[in-house]
Amino acid sequence: AIDGIAEMGCNTVQVVTPMFVADGASTRVELIEGPGRGPTRAQLLSLLVYAKERGLRVHLMPQVNLYAPRGNEWRGKISPHDWAPWWTSYRDAVLHFLAIAAEGDADVFVVGCELLSTQGPEHQRRWRDLIADCRERFNGEGKRLTYSTNWDRFDRVLFWDALDYVGISGYWNLAADAADGDRPTAAELDRRWAEIQEQVLGFAEAEGRPVLLTEIGYPSLPWALRDPWNYVSRGKAAPGAQAR
Repeated sequence: AIDGIAEMGCNTVQVVTPMFVADGASTRVELIEGPGRGPTRAQLLSLLVYAKERGLRVHLMPQVNLYAPRGNEWRGKISPHDWAPWWTSYRDAVLHFLAIAAEGDADVFVVGCELLSTQGPEHQRRWRDLIADCRERFNGEGKRLTYSTNWDRFDRVLFWDALDYVGISGYWNLAADAADGDRPTAAELDRRWAEIQEQVLGFAEAEGRPVLLTEIGYPSLPWALRDPWNYVSRGKAAPGAQAR
């Protein structure tokens, strides 16, 4: 895949790698290696090194995955009964990946991904302390830090000033319906994107930070323009909306 990315003429690759909790109430973040879980340290490092050898800038984004979620739980809804051990284990996991990023000469490290339930003021000191630790360890020329939040929550992160980019997972809806045909029109799509652009760039200017789209995508499914974050197929593929 790295070869394909380089040969397409891309200049950057973002590597997403997992850490785990059992469910939303878990108090411990785990590093689990093996098939269906995460790579070994050596495997992940070799991937970063190879990407750099192919002339690519490299971003490393660890993210919390749930391996035994209850219902529709996901990383944005985690809520352990005791946050202290959760934060201790999360910090240890992040610094584990940060050391790999530093050794592999990564350019950007993402300190967290879509942890929406931790974005409130009660967690701000934890985030700022962690970011300061990361800054101390990942401080060479051109090294940058960011955090990745949801497209509908980027204005609720209280610690952008400690980071280099406003990181956003960009799954904005582009249409009220699930059109896979002629609606919305190209002009309607252009207007919707102009709204998004004005909102995001205005916020970035106010924060004094450029925007980094850490994720973006529209699946080949009928609801691609309405709920692009929903990649779970429940029927026939519909590539039209994605192509448009």
